[in-house]
Amino acid sequence: MSPWSSPILLVAKPNGEKRVCVDYRKLNRLTKIYTQSLPNLSDVLDTLGEKHAQTYSVCDMRQGFWQLELDEQSKEKTAFMTHRGQYEFNRLPYGLANSPATFNMIMNEVIRDLNWKSALVYVDDILIYSKNFEEHLCHLAALFDKLIEANLKLKPSKCQFACKEVQYLGHIITKEGIAVDPEKTASVHSFAAPKNVKEVRMFLGLCNYYRKFIHNYSKITSPLNQLLHKDQQFHWTDECQRSLETLKTKLTSAPILVFPDFNKEFIFTY
Repeated sequence: MSPWSSPILLVAKPNGEKRVCVDYRKLNRLTKIYTQSLPNLSDVLDTLGEKHAQTYSVCDMRQGFWQLELDEQSKEKTAFMTHRGQYEFNRLPYGLANSPATFNMIMNEVIRDLNWKSALVYVDDILIYSKNFEEHLCHLAALFDKLIEANLKLKPSKCQFACKEVQYLGHIITKEGIAVDPEKTASVHSFAAPKNVKEVRMFLGLCNYYRKFIHNYSKITSPLNQLLHKDQQFHWTDECQRSLETLKTKLTSAPILVFPDFNKEFIFTY
């Protein structure tokens, strides 16, 4: 029996099904957090413009974290209790504070020779990019060799191979540039006025993810950010409503951010 034990709970999936999760919040409060952070998403996407890529593939790791085996001392800390007794994970579970950073660190090491040259990795999502199809086949072969050597597996049904357009981390990527993935913002139209601070945070979380597509983002969101201030009484004003509607419009009609052409003159404005 492990001296550690975390509760389990059911979480609803988007399709209505239930997922059994272990609540590791108490364990996470006792965990020393890795100083290595996840890569900056803007840096990841901006790299594509420098490479003049035209052919892309996206690879999704099969069962993600579960491909990594835990060391013996860590296993007992992942223990959880059920009506049939206590169990513990042999593989890296979801929900631990360091799981994403650990997996990202391993993936960076596995594709070290390819990273930022022909491949980009963000946790369990890998993007391969090349100037043409022939070069792309070589880049894919190199990636597959690295994954085979590390005994890591992909999930074919969630991979996109040798495409002119791919979906990656909530964005649509082509040789022209980067756009918002409409599937990720489709529900914005029906988003009602928030009734509390939690709902404001949720909406701003989505907006902030795509803030580089929204001109004057800080100015537009100012009325909503005021609601998040400590000891601020929640009061939904006409100004807040205008901010909400403006953000909804801009999110659902966001422009393509074209990759810069460094052979041309740049004009900086403020």
